[in-house]
Amino acid sequence: GKPIQYISSSAEESVSEVVSALNDMMRAENKVTKDRRLVEWQMICGTGYRLVLPKEKRGERIPFRMYTLNPMNTFVVYANDYTEKPLIAVSYKTDENGVITFTAYTEDYVYKFKDGADKVFESIDENALGRLPIIEYPANSARLGAFEIVLSMLDAVDNLDASRLDAVDQFVQSLMVLYNCDLEDGTTANTIRQAGMILLRNTGENKADVKIISESLNQTDNETLKTTFIHTINEIVGMPEQGNANTSDSSNNGAMYLKNGWQGAE
Repeated sequence: GKPIQYISSSAEESVSEVVSALNDMMRAENKVTKDRRLVEWQMICGTGYRLVLPKEKRGERIPFRMYTLNPMNTFVVYANDYTEKPLIAVSYKTDENGVITFTAYTEDYVYKFKDGADKVFESIDENALGRLPIIEYPANSARLGAFEIVLSMLDAVDNLDASRLDAVDQFVQSLMVLYNCDLEDGTTANTIRQAGMILLRNTGENKADVKIISESLNQTDNETLKTTFIHTINEIVGMPEQGNANTSDSSNNGAMYLKNGWQGAE
């Protein structure tokens, strides 16, 4: 929730000046906005990626550029031994003709090539950084998005609301049934609908009656079920509930912020 600030554990003033300059560079590069975007991708896809590249022109106040990449077209290949060292970082894009252009980084080289009808190497350049410029930030060890584990419950809430709307439509469009009614010759359903009134005559011992065929859902029970679903979803994903705040509580705003879990969520 708050911008990251770099601090120094050194007592030397020269080191503190360098750290302060680094903080100034991050503010100028708008890192806080890019951090938030990266966390959004973590919550959606379970991981996020940052690209840091040096500027081509030397001598500028900020010698680097920082980007937040889309996890859906970025990946990092790791060693399968105990080190799990990142070996290759790749970002790619697909044009309107379906041709995929890859940019692959290793510690020594940068490869650019296309994969379409013809596989073409565009260039191989030296990696001036000497390290991978793409850094992966997994949200967790399983790389699960925040709501992936409750997708089935979210679908259930959607289906519940859709069924309630269907029930309203069915009630509005319900059928009218006339019991033991002797209507005048030439009377049609459209005539009755336009007149807005029905005159009935009893036929013998059978009492005339008009009823509507409709079955409506118990909205109170459905609302309780929906609330239970949402409460369970929030518990699983660790999200505080806005409705938990008790207006009659004597706690101040700071205590409520801590008690209801918002501090932990942030």
